[in-house]
Amino acid sequence: MAIGKNFLGEFNNPKPPVAPTPPVAPTPPTDDVTPVAPTPPVAPTPPIDDVPPVVNTKDDIPPVDPTKTELNDDSVKAYFKEKYGKDVEDVGNLFKEPDAPVDQLEGVSPEMQAYLKFHKDTNGRSFEEFNALNRDLTKLSPLEIAREKAIASTKGKISKEDVDDYLENKLNIDLSDSENIGKFDLIELEGFGEDYLKEQTENKEKYKTPKTKSDGDFVTLDNGTQMTAKAFQEATDKRNQYVESIKSATDKITAASFNIKIDDNGTEKTMALSVDYSKEDLHSMGSNALDIDKAFVSMFGDEKGEIDPIALQEGLFWAKTSNREKLVHKIVHNALAEQAKEFLQDEHNIPGNTNRMPSKNGSSKRVPVPGAKTNYGPKYDFNNV
Repeated sequence: MAIGKNFLGEFNNPKPPVAPTPPVAPTPPTDDVTPVAPTPPVAPTPPIDDVPPVVNTKDDIPPVDPTKTELNDDSVKAYFKEKYGKDVEDVGNLFKEPDAPVDQLEGVSPEMQAYLKFHKDTNGRSFEEFNALNRDLTKLSPLEIAREKAIASTKGKISKEDVDDYLENKLNIDLSDSENIGKFDLIELEGFGEDYLKEQTENKEKYKTPKTKSDGDFVTLDNGTQMTAKAFQEATDKRNQYVESIKSATDKITAASFNIKIDDNGTEKTMALSVDYSKEDLHSMGSNALDIDKAFVSMFGDEKGEIDPIALQEGLFWAKTSNREKLVHKIVHNALAEQAKEFLQDEHNIPGNTNRMPSKNGSSKRVPVPGAKTNYGPKYDFNNV
């Protein structure tokens, strides 16, 4: 009865309603685990703008956490790697004081230091040019200069042991006692080495100036003129070939030869005349050919340094082979005629001031040349004495 009463009492007097419990996400069924309420979500941390994100590019360097502002060696290394692409092995080296500069010339001899400065100041001139510049040419004897020229001019074909024999044969001198060379032999040596000594002296001045540098396809010469590198090389090669041809030709020149035609009793004969060139003549020929501008002024210039028009015209006329042969031919005939005239005056005891002597036939007579065969000589017209 109590049960029924309680039941009816609760039915007749109901309790107030209870708020419903929020639903819970279902949990996989488990036999031993009691269901647990879910953890509420955590609000996200706002980003920090002034700390750049760091990408981990090396396995051994951890990435920099952008939420932390504290820096360490690893984060600095990562920063330099990301920003500059550089691997920093030791951060402490970034603050290390630099070592004192090393003197690259320490222990180098003063002579070599002088050459290195010369090499730099002259745009790379060689050690041979440096030695040539600092060489005292005034201390060289005529024999030493001649020896150098002989070896250089033969391009090393003559050794130091054979050079004296070469000079003896070429200059016809005696070098058996090189400490006591004869006076005239010294003159020959000086003449032989004169152009070489001049060339070496001029080279000393050239070596003081910087080498010309190529600027693109052009070369700037010492006087400021520009030309293409190709044209400069071609001009240099032609000049060297010209110098070699002059030196080679000089060795082949021996004498000036002329063929003079003579009337031998109605028969034309050719008389070969020649004159040998001296060593001084050959040296003058070679020097003039190697420096034509200087030779032109020397031969045709007057005391004021101006060109003498008379000397120029006569010199150019004589320079042509056909003109020279024609004039020599006339000179020889005039000389023979004058000799024949003097011979007749002496033979017939004719005073030297006689202007006219009639001939037997009223025309001409062959006058023999002293020392020549009979009936040999130029015809002489006595009507035109």
